[in-house]
This record gives sequence, C-alpha cells and structure tokens, in this order.
Amino acid sequence: MPREKWMHNLEHGGIVLLYNCPSGCSNVLDALTNIRLSQPPDKYNVIRILVVPDAKMPHQVAAVSWGWRWQGDTVDTAAIQCFINARYDRAPESLP
Repeated sequence: MPREKWMHNLEHGGIVLLYNCPSGCSNVLDALTNIRLSQPPDKYNVIRILVVPDAKMPHQVAAVSWGWRWQGDTVDTAAIQCFINARYDRAPESLP
C-alpha cells in the first residue's frame, strides 16, 4: 500500500502500524496483527488501524498517527498500545 493511501487513514484519526522486514518476519507481522485485532470498535463500529509493510523506514517497527510517530526495532506491545490509546481518533477529520 503506497504511503499516500495510508496517510488518508491518519487524517481520519486512524493509526498505521508499519513493519520493515526485507527477509521476512512473521513474528513481527503476527504481533502487529494481534495488536490490531485486540482493539475494540470505535464510535463508528470500525477499527481504523492498518498493518502495512514499509521497506523505506529506518526501523523494523513503527506506529504512526496524525502528527506523531513511535518507532523501534522490536514489537513493544505496551508502548504501541499506549500510542494507540493516546493518538487514536485525534486528527483533523474524525470519520470512518
């Protein structure tokens, strides 16, 4: 998914969980997918969290919202959940 596509999700208050694993990392993808699946639906009955590969980013894992970014080289579930709690649905347009 090109960056310009997921950027629109950020504008609507969503979160993007990115991963960079050129040689594969099913454990990272599984962990990020589990974080996404553990989220309750929002006021629109949707979960505006995407899990997307990004080979251009400098770290293995990142969480991105409108105007904010967390990044690391391992999946830190507690830190990513804290980021989601603090940044979800805080953007110019709260829409699904």
